[in-house]
Formats: sequence, structure tokens, C-alpha cells
Amino acid sequence: MHATSIIAILCLSLSIIACSKKPQFYTEAENTKTAYPTTESGLLKIEGNYDKKVGFSTKRPIFLGLLESRKGEKTLHHYLNSLVFEDGESLQFKRLRSCCPFQSHNVDLNFFRKYSHGLLEEYEVTHPSTKEKTLLYFNVFDESAEPLRAPRGFRGKL
Repeated sequence: MHATSIIAILCLSLSIIACSKKPQFYTEAENTKTAYPTTESGLLKIEGNYDKKVGFSTKRPIFLGLLESRKGEKTLHHYLNSLVFEDGESLQFKRLRSCCPFQSHNVDLNFFRKYSHGLLEEYEVTHPSTKEKTLLYFNVFDESAEPLRAPRGFRGKL
């Protein structure tokens, strides 16, 4: 099989998978922030908690949005570094994968731009004392009009 044929099959497979998901659309007005508020120590300002499902499901990811082109991972790590568990313990995290295509007007990667699809980021967060692992899902392409909040079981660092 030629390399071009393999690439065409992969592209077709990705578009079929992406189109099977219910699209989510966001307007330009919903992605206009230039910076998230920070504390005096430079951490992101986290205001309370989301409802119990936000962040723990691919259907309800945490919306962080791209503040500047291609800075999604940096913003995501800044957000995670601004969180602690409710008991005050610091968290350890690692990126597992990109998954779960969805439609967005804010995609800036050339390959996905053609299809207007983004991918969620899946992270594993571990409590250092109990070793309990939690999966969190993030959308780094779009942002919410709500202030940044912590998923249930977490809070912002003081």
C-alpha cells in the first residue's frame, strides 16, 4: 500500500470518528479573554467549585481556552498547578492522551482546521498520600463565560 493511500485512509477514519460525535459550537464572543485573573503569587484565581460532573466526563470538560495561539498546554499546566485537593495536599498530574473529537470554531492546528475539530486533553491526577487517581478532561480550544473554578474534590491554592 502506498503512503498516500494510508494517509487518505487515516484522514477518512478521523473524520468519520469526529462526525459521529454531537457537535458543540462556540461563538467568537465566547473566546475573547486575554488573560485569566491571577493571585499575587501568580497562581490562577480559582473561584469555588464546578458542579459535580464538570471535568470528570468527556461530555462536560473544563473549558480553559487558548489565551494565545498554541499555549493551551501551558495554560492547562498553570491551571493544574493552581489547584490542591480539598484536604490541602498538592496534586501530581500527567497527560495521558488527546481524545474525543468535537467541533469548534477556535481550532488553529492546520490538520484539524480543515475539519473544524478539536480534541480534549485527558489528564490523570494523583493524590500523593492516598495514591487515588482521578481522570480530568480539558478543552483547550474554547473557554466558558464563567470564572475558573475547581472540580469537586479540589480547591484553588491559597
